[in-house]
Amino acid sequence: MSEDTKYSPYRWVILFIGWFLFSVLMMNCYAVVPRAYDLIPALGLTLAQFSLIVTAQTLVAIFLSIPGGMLGDRFGIKWIVGLGGGICAMAGILRMNATSFASMFGFQLAIGLAIALSFPNLPKMVAIWFPPKEVGLATGLFMTGMGVGMALILAVGAAFSTWQQAMLNVGIVMAVVTALWLLIVRSTPLKEASVDAHAFESVGIMESLTYNLKQKNTWLIGIAQFLFTGAFISITGSFPHMLGHIHKVPPTVAGAISSSLAFAMVGGHIIGPAISDRLGLRKPIFYITMVMTAVCVFFAWLTAMSTATWFLLIAAGLFLGSGIPILMTFPVELPEIGHKWAGGCTGIILAMGSVGGFITMPYIFTPIARTSPTLGYATMAILLGATILPLLAVPETGTRARASAAGSSKRWVA
Repeated sequence: MSEDTKYSPYRWVILFIGWFLFSVLMMNCYAVVPRAYDLIPALGLTLAQFSLIVTAQTLVAIFLSIPGGMLGDRFGIKWIVGLGGGICAMAGILRMNATSFASMFGFQLAIGLAIALSFPNLPKMVAIWFPPKEVGLATGLFMTGMGVGMALILAVGAAFSTWQQAMLNVGIVMAVVTALWLLIVRSTPLKEASVDAHAFESVGIMESLTYNLKQKNTWLIGIAQFLFTGAFISITGSFPHMLGHIHKVPPTVAGAISSSLAFAMVGGHIIGPAISDRLGLRKPIFYITMVMTAVCVFFAWLTAMSTATWFLLIAAGLFLGSGIPILMTFPVELPEIGHKWAGGCTGIILAMGSVGGFITMPYIFTPIARTSPTLGYATMAILLGATILPLLAVPETGTRARASAAGSSKRWVA
């Protein structure tokens, strides 16, 4: 696909509605976090059970992210993501009726199904609609939905009169945005957009699975996602409760402090990819952002509660937000994956991330933090820093590397 291919201006509409859906999906995922103070006693939960509720959606994503991505390859992004949004809306509303750990855990599992259907396909949507020189920036803009959704629910989730009211409202918003998605979105650009038709070829589910599992880089990126997701969910899922439990911070204040990281992620989602696109490099930016996130997160807890905590969380959010979109651009930019196989590849990567997300908080962070919260957050910082290790063996995919490869090919032909 050439850089001068004509791309439809409608791509910005697609990007916005995808961003909107992603934001509300994240709100539903994290709606339980700021309600820990009344949800735990209302349902008679232990801290371990609450950790499982926070991470329940990752359990489903372990098994269904791969089929979710491949279903998008087979039936089109619009319908599979729309199905995920509808499931999230129903589960989000119905969980206001939860009366025990088992019932709330079940509703969170249903939201995990929605994530498994939606998340593997949304980055592919961006890559299909945008030219290569805009993919990094467009992915960054799209990924701001994660920070916005998390920040909003962490900031206002504790302000609802009851936890049931919080669940009901975010579920209703999910239903509305899913309806908009189905009305507005097209899975692919129109033919007159002159985009390479091979990017939209229908791929069989088993064909996609077999092909992607054979790719070494799929596994390497998946390991990075495993480490990142485990640390990320443990930090964001525990910080408000830990501030209240250890430092006696009121729930609304703890939510506001924690949301500062998520709000800062929004800026990072734009800054990081923009710098990466400008330099034509992906990996160095990812390395720097992950190491700096690890440092800032650890010292944010170490200085709690002080003014430094706010600044360090904001810095952590900026660095973290800069790195996430870069990691998600690798599948569509790797020549052996590209647009054709990106859905299945992203599904495998997210499934591996979900394994990390499910096991890390309840089985690694919580047991350590129960003895020493500082040691718990230090362990998560180490996991964040370790995400750079598997990426060392993945080829650079930025425009500078692609231009160099193209130049080498021309010299070879000549």
